[in-house]
Amino acid sequence: MAWIVLPLALVVLAFAISLRRATEMFVISVRRGKTLVMRGRIPITLKQEIGEVMCRAGVAQAELRVVRSGGAAKMIADGVDPIVAQRLRNVLGLYPDYKLRAAPPPGRRNLGQRLGIPWLAWRLQSKR
Repeated sequence: MAWIVLPLALVVLAFAISLRRATEMFVISVRRGKTLVMRGRIPITLKQEIGEVMCRAGVAQAELRVVRSGGAAKMIADGVDPIVAQRLRNVLGLYPDYKLRAAPPPGRRNLGQRLGIPWLAWRLQSKR
């Protein structure tokens, strides 16, 4: 019985992760005001503007997820206060959906970015 439960649980977990990521446009990890794209495509200027907002706010660590919701982009910000989150939403609002979808493909991604593990991605990023 146990040999059936474990593979079934893994399949359900993989399905749940794929459902969550189906609406994601991109995910950014922030450390000490610097940004690192973990998943998805993002216009370079948007990434720079997000970095400026985070640097000015002095955010030590955060994760930003932008998802499609009702035909528009919605930002989910973990690790920032409501005022900074509103600034980030204002910056995102300057980029219509078609500009977000037309972002250039990502460059080389390190192992941490490919696996979605922020601490590993940052460690490998600093060695470049």
